[in-house]
Amino acid sequence: RAESADAQAISRLIRPSTEAVFGRVNVLYLLEKTNLAVTLVNAQREVVAHAAFIDYPNLGTADQADWESWLHNSYSSETCSPLNTLFMHLFVAHPDFSIGSANEIIRTVFSAVTELQFIYLFVPTSASLEPALSAIFKQVEGLQESTTDSPFTAFVCERHDHCPALHIRKARVEDHDDLTPIFAQHTNKLQSTYGDYFLAELIEAQDEDNHAAVCESEGTAVGFMSLSGDVNVHLLNECFELGLFHGLCKPHPEDILEPPSEPHGEPETDTSRHPSHRPESVLSQQSHTNSEQDPLEVQTARSTKQADMTDSSGKHGGSRRESAMSDVSDRELTELCSAETAEGDISPAARNIEKITTDTFAAIYKGTLNAFCV
Repeated sequence: RAESADAQAISRLIRPSTEAVFGRVNVLYLLEKTNLAVTLVNAQREVVAHAAFIDYPNLGTADQADWESWLHNSYSSETCSPLNTLFMHLFVAHPDFSIGSANEIIRTVFSAVTELQFIYLFVPTSASLEPALSAIFKQVEGLQESTTDSPFTAFVCERHDHCPALHIRKARVEDHDDLTPIFAQHTNKLQSTYGDYFLAELIEAQDEDNHAAVCESEGTAVGFMSLSGDVNVHLLNECFELGLFHGLCKPHPEDILEPPSEPHGEPETDTSRHPSHRPESVLSQQSHTNSEQDPLEVQTARSTKQADMTDSSGKHGGSRRESAMSDVSDRELTELCSAETAEGDISPAARNIEKITTDTFAAIYKGTLNAFCV
């Protein structure tokens, strides 16, 4: 793409023959309003060619906002529209590279703008195209009643002359010889894994669920695609959120897309969770038993336990870690036992578990497959 910094170098390439075809051009102003400007440079970053394209004719007599009707009434251009047509407003090139530069620029423009089908150029009848452009553009037939006295001649360059349209068709076994070099250029693993004729076998094995297509240019296969209808939709729905694509399936009346609604009646009370209907916990039993013990016995037992722990820590360093683990286990047990309040409410942890269970609802799609694998 051309830049405003190229304006000075582009201006130096303008010759008298250029002004005869395009008139006097302000390069910097043209670069600012052009739709597409392409500059060709050499290895030293020197500008050797340039072309500018705008979406209206390079004529002062044509309405820039409504040139389509004028063009259709003046020339044989029924298929031209603002969506597929550009107009060349400037072309300059170094004399030694003009022909090659013109071909390269035109090919680049058609490749960059995929919707582009036509490039038009209007030249005064008193001027003639330079050889680089006359080899690319061909004169457009004018309507006699409209162009007899016209001071301009129309030329057109069509896409299919520089970027041939590719033909897509079903693959045949005979395409194997054309496609093998393409695969070998990218990888040899397929050939070493599946054999020398894996491609022919793949093409020959086509059925209702497996298809192969080739892209053909001038009778030669230049591209290949293998398609399969064997898609593991269940696995894909487990790994990805495909609800926006209806699970890659066609809609079906029996699809289950939302979780079942809960009954509106008052839920039954689970008496097993109420503290008045539960057996006393192990900790409460131990607490009750300890409270009935003689204070002297409790103090003696406590002193004996401390002495045992002191002696054990001196003999085995790892006992401290076991004691720490025991304390952690006791705390966890206490938290679990106190998970329910006196009113029988469920603890926050239990609520989170139930929420996760509800949020992981998976839709069920019973329609036929609506996707394929490449």
